[in-house]
Amino acid sequence: MRENKTQISKFRTINKKIVTYSVIAITILFLIIIIVSSLGSARIPVFQTYKLALNGIPLIRNLVDISDINPNFKIIIQDVRLPRVFLAVLVGMALSASGVMYQGLFRNPMADPYIIGISSGASLAATISIVAGFSTGIGGVSAIIVSAFTGALAVSFIVFNISRGKGGYISVLTLILSGIAIGSLCSAGTSFLMMIGGEDLHRVIFWIMGSLTTSQWIHVKIIGPVIIVGCIGLFLYTKDLNIVTLGEKRARQLGINTELMKNIIIIITSFIVAAAVSVSGIIGFIGLVVPHMMRIVVGPDNRVLLPVSALSGGILLLLADTFARTAMSPREIPVGIITALLGSPFFIYLLRKTKKDRTVA
Repeated sequence: MRENKTQISKFRTINKKIVTYSVIAITILFLIIIIVSSLGSARIPVFQTYKLALNGIPLIRNLVDISDINPNFKIIIQDVRLPRVFLAVLVGMALSASGVMYQGLFRNPMADPYIIGISSGASLAATISIVAGFSTGIGGVSAIIVSAFTGALAVSFIVFNISRGKGGYISVLTLILSGIAIGSLCSAGTSFLMMIGGEDLHRVIFWIMGSLTTSQWIHVKIIGPVIIVGCIGLFLYTKDLNIVTLGEKRARQLGINTELMKNIIIIITSFIVAAAVSVSGIIGFIGLVVPHMMRIVVGPDNRVLLPVSALSGGILLLLADTFARTAMSPREIPVGIITALLGSPFFIYLLRKTKKDRTVA
């Protein structure tokens, strides 16, 4: 009886932490969305931005009076800036959530969403699309985005099947090594196409560096459900992942089907990362840095860490993209450069910390 009360108390504590931290992160995210949406070559008052943002929500559109606001401001906020803002949040969420799951699954603090070659597959497919001059996509989505998404999933499928042994067993080491091998092959193909790309070289480089310049509402509508549903799906496995981090043998003794869990997590993360990369290009370090930063704040419990990291990843990428589009306005810096400048020092810190921990051990 006492054990049941203890378990119920722990469950309530975890739920309270999830709700508390998530509400704080959502509140901060909302405030930042309003503030950054007002920034740009055309500075728009924050309160007017707030009203225009609310006016863009169908259910409450008629409750917000924007008759006193410049019609040009409405176009700038609702048609130009908000799609980019929401896309940055979604991409940041996908990369950060995947980073949490990969670091837990591989029990490696330096695992990131691109560890199985997804970025290389997307880059190769996008480069092929650019160099070949494909222009027609599907449902209003450009051929580059469709190609990048297809390439990312194709590489994930290849790596996943190479690493799967008898009885569906997946060796984590084989998965990582397969990802490195296939990723290197794709990178070689991308480099060759860049060499012969001629006038298209600039477009390829800009895409590989990562950018949200071409953001549209159609992109948000397509990848939004994939990423949100995917993050919810990953959350359902966070409790099991907590146990797996203690060792797969121990997890199997407790009745967890570790192989099925691995398969599902890898499939879901592959889909949401592929969706993110297809619209943004390669944006590094978000999935590596954010989970570590949030682990310091909220602790190692993946049930709390996943939602908080996802929201924080959206916040960080949104801030990075805002700096990328305003720092040298009217010129833009690829956001991948900004995240690399932020993430590289942190990555070096992780390497040094890991080295010290191994030396002590």
